[in-house]
Amino acid sequence: MGVGNLEKLGFRKGMIFEAIVSTYSHEGRPNAAPMGIRSEDMKHVIMSPFKRTQTYKNMKNKGCAVVNFVADPTTFYQTAFKDEGTGSNAINNLFEKATVVEAPRLKEVDALLEVAVVEAKDVGKRGMIVGRVVHGNIGPSRFRPYCRGGFAVIEAVIHATRIREFLAAGREGETGRLIELVEHYQRLIKRVAPNSEYVATVDELMARIDRWKREGSGLQPSEVL
Repeated sequence: MGVGNLEKLGFRKGMIFEAIVSTYSHEGRPNAAPMGIRSEDMKHVIMSPFKRTQTYKNMKNKGCAVVNFVADPTTFYQTAFKDEGTGSNAINNLFEKATVVEAPRLKEVDALLEVAVVEAKDVGKRGMIVGRVVHGNIGPSRFRPYCRGGFAVIEAVIHATRIREFLAAGREGETGRLIELVEHYQRLIKRVAPNSEYVATVDELMARIDRWKREGSGLQPSEVL
């Protein structure tokens, strides 16, 4: 992958993608943690880890990291809770040395970006890391990094089919609970995928729900997903 060519990986400006960021500690121990990644210029990536985390300390100390993209959710689990008995003794076996930067990379990875830290600063309880992409591998052409916005749209649509069904049946309590869930997904989508078609879709969906509420018992039952 050409350096900085994040478009080929499927990045879109301002959209947050889920990855696993791997670093070395001052003593040379590998560390990895799930983290949201975004880009505003398709040359740099932006990360916002909590200041107390080992990942933030390592990136400030070493000045680099590897952003690993994996489709396997168990790898997210292993690296998120490595200090709580989810196989911490085997964590080191997940890594090998990166190609360019002084950081570990996951052995089993669908795509990766090696980044050099160009800015690191504290912003409230979090830090802000800006990294310049110095090396990358996009892996299989079919792979695209995971954004929670797409999943949230699907969940909102599924809940909406039930909302229409429950409104038609007069089941107000269940309807209110599901509307709260759709509103939760709407907020999530606007945070992780601003100015995207995901936002337009969920806004349109909420407008439909508002119309269904006004129509009330006159609704026909929907195909419930």
